[in-house]
Amino acid sequence: MKQSDNQDATRLACNRRRAFTLVELLVVIAIIGVLASMLLPALCSTKARALQIQCAANLSSLGRAFAIYSSDNESFYPAAFVYRGMSIGDGIETPNQPTHGYVHWSGVLMSQGLATEQSLHCPAFNRGGLPPANTEADNLEDGQHNETPGVVDEQAKRCAFTVNQALFPANHFVIGFQGAYRPCRYVRDSSVADPADTIMATEWTTDWRLLVDASGNPVCRSYLPVHGFSGLGPAAVNNRCDTRRFGCKRPCWAAMRRFTPADIVAEPSLPGASLPWLDWVGRNHQRKGLVGSRSSNFLFADGHAVNTTIFDTLQPFQWGSEFYSLQPGNDISD
Repeated sequence: MKQSDNQDATRLACNRRRAFTLVELLVVIAIIGVLASMLLPALCSTKARALQIQCAANLSSLGRAFAIYSSDNESFYPAAFVYRGMSIGDGIETPNQPTHGYVHWSGVLMSQGLATEQSLHCPAFNRGGLPPANTEADNLEDGQHNETPGVVDEQAKRCAFTVNQALFPANHFVIGFQGAYRPCRYVRDSSVADPADTIMATEWTTDWRLLVDASGNPVCRSYLPVHGFSGLGPAAVNNRCDTRRFGCKRPCWAAMRRFTPADIVAEPSLPGASLPWLDWVGRNHQRKGLVGSRSSNFLFADGHAVNTTIFDTLQPFQWGSEFYSLQPGNDISD
């Protein structure tokens, strides 16, 4: 046999030895599949963690914006919202309905160059956050209708965050306004006891259908603040305490109590008109865990942000040692 023939035979044998059989290929594919199934949850968890960190960073930037705002405004925090065109004179507050829309705290910060649209976003939300109650047609969610047709609120186009009403007053500043018995007041940052343990702001739930209108249609009221208190008295309905309940014509808010974890629904269903307002705080992170372990980012009055569950903010109670924005002062019943 020629030497070249021997070399050809040797190369052919080596090629045969290097080739994979079908069984070997299937085994390799199976191993790759197992490894991928093990890595994907870790990759998803890493991505979710990155989104939560970005959301917390944006919330922390709002803490700096509020600090600058208060230093420029005699140490006062802004209102959570007011009706556009609000005027107070001779003990009368007008207008008494949001016929011209709302002025939201996010709109105030943006108008003073203290916040940008991007800083008000959380990547866990569709399009970064919730739209205003009144917005442009191309900014509406599917099924959403403006609360007041033809009006655009002074609010960020998309906002993922809400504030603690115990620090940021709503728009009832005069006794008798919409029947208010206890009017709201602006809060100085220096009046807040234990700022490192008092929540300033947090995330909304990602579902915009927070309330229903008179016809039963869901409406987006992302201008509303949240808080951790319930009124004690004959008009305390469903253990709720909100600006409309402040408007009752009898002293139903002579006292109030702090919420406990037993007051909060593990998995709120929306529309949630009968839910305590803390159930509108987002459970937007760690969604693969048990319902009670889903978390939100919380900004505290000293400027630091923490990711934790809504239940953990109630033990110990971190929504304010008193309802600072509501007159008169501290009358909390434990």
